[in-house]
Amino acid sequence: MHQLEHKISKALSACRSAFLLAGAFSLCINLLMLTVPIYLFQVFDRVLLSGSIDTLLVLSLGALIALTSLAVFEVLRRMILTRIGVRIETILGGPVLAASLKLKPDGNHGNLQGLRDINQLRSFVTGPVVPLMFDALLSPVYLLIVYFIHPMLGALALIGAVLLFCCALANQKLTSKPLRQSGLYSRRAMSTAENHIRNAEIVHALGMTADSVSLWGKDNALALHESAVAGDRSAYITAASKFIRLVLQIGLLGWGAYLVINNQLTAGMMMAASIISGRALAPVEGSIEGWRNTVFAWQAYTRLKEFVDWPASDDALTLPVPAGQLVVEKLSFYVQGQQEPILSNISFAVEPGESVAIIGPTAAGKSTLARLIVGGLPPSAGCVRLDGMDIRNWNREQLGVHLGYQPQNVELFPGSVSQNIARMKEDADDGKIVEAARLAGVEELISNLPNGYQTVIGIDGAPLSGGQKQRIALARSFFGDPKLVILDEPDANLDEQGTQALIKTIADASERKITVVAITQRATLLRYVDKILMMRDGQVIAFGERDEILSRLMNANAVRGKRKRKRGAA
Repeated sequence: MHQLEHKISKALSACRSAFLLAGAFSLCINLLMLTVPIYLFQVFDRVLLSGSIDTLLVLSLGALIALTSLAVFEVLRRMILTRIGVRIETILGGPVLAASLKLKPDGNHGNLQGLRDINQLRSFVTGPVVPLMFDALLSPVYLLIVYFIHPMLGALALIGAVLLFCCALANQKLTSKPLRQSGLYSRRAMSTAENHIRNAEIVHALGMTADSVSLWGKDNALALHESAVAGDRSAYITAASKFIRLVLQIGLLGWGAYLVINNQLTAGMMMAASIISGRALAPVEGSIEGWRNTVFAWQAYTRLKEFVDWPASDDALTLPVPAGQLVVEKLSFYVQGQQEPILSNISFAVEPGESVAIIGPTAAGKSTLARLIVGGLPPSAGCVRLDGMDIRNWNREQLGVHLGYQPQNVELFPGSVSQNIARMKEDADDGKIVEAARLAGVEELISNLPNGYQTVIGIDGAPLSGGQKQRIALARSFFGDPKLVILDEPDANLDEQGTQALIKTIADASERKITVVAITQRATLLRYVDKILMMRDGQVIAFGERDEILSRLMNANAVRGKRKRKRGAA
């Protein structure tokens, strides 16, 4: 069983006693719902015949007390269901968000659908459908009471219940598929919209607004069409169920009147039978109208059960503080559907405090290697070891303290500069924030910001430029006590001043025995690292000391230059 599926079972188990209590209150509510028919029965068949005002007052007082109790139980049931919904979201919200934040095996990010599904479940539990389901369980009791009043009336009410049940089955059969398709298209449309909003600047700059709306509109139109189909079918069935219930009410009253005329029934019993049968059929009819919510809630529950959650890192042992030795052993990575591996049999080792530059053409697999090293992707074969221990066996919370990572696409979080450097930790030590900024060489940059460390960064990274964001992210990588720092093209958006600050940062990190692995497309950094690893087509073609690799590169460039000159002369 996946961790998240276990959490779902745990959440439902934790709410079992509350559901039972809600069921007990539902039983009390339905018993007290007999107050009105019993009151009418007594008034018609006892008070009106005897003319006793005292009896009327006593009956009225008893009915008032019963209806007050009914209102109290209804409030309590609603409060319990509300708290069940809150508890489900409380138990599942954190694990679902944590699972969404993890990368899938194909390298893609999770999404917010899991949180939407939890919200859907909570809305269903706290909505009107669940109380109707509780009430529907007691419908046979009402039908039995009608039967005891008179078997013919009981038989007529049972026929109505069967017909309404058939309507419910027809509604389920005819609307399930279009509702399922509507939900699928709707989620796809929302995913498209979220993606385009995330890239709004590109959409606006390249004049892609009309195309973006069109792409969203296609899926949204399909969602609306399927929803309309389901709505139309449900409307017919709902109308039919109301027709059946009203005809049944008239039939019960008419047949009851006939029995009263023939002295087989009293007027009070006739009225009571009509009201009780209506109460018996109301939950079934209400369940038909609320079927859409039931389908959506079930789909949400099913998706949550299928939500893939990787093994919890909390189960891993807390290991000694690493020294920073990095060993990559026969590492390979495949993506399903692709014949060629993205990485194939990568092996190299870096000692604590050493710096390594990874170079190679586009699509060589450099960024994928970085993601595998930090544990963002699960390897298809081989492993990454930090101080001899497989990276997957480290407690993620402990590993995060000793690991720094700057991805190729730098993103900062909404919040202050200091919060971003501190990795959004609420109890971060100010001294460590300043130390990380100093090590990354961004103190001067931060001091020139409007509010220094307290400058608020927006969702899009404003007011920082691309280079400034990259340098703040560099400081974030060195926050705390990192022993291994992975930098994916940290110099991509840097000017000369930023590049020099980066070079000094790598040198200072080496003095502090921090292992640095930097992916770069520029030759500037190569003169300031200890080792160089060259990649092409997902494989290592050279790895060694800096001077050795640079010498090989220079010789290779010289040979290519001679060949060019010869071809030019020819």
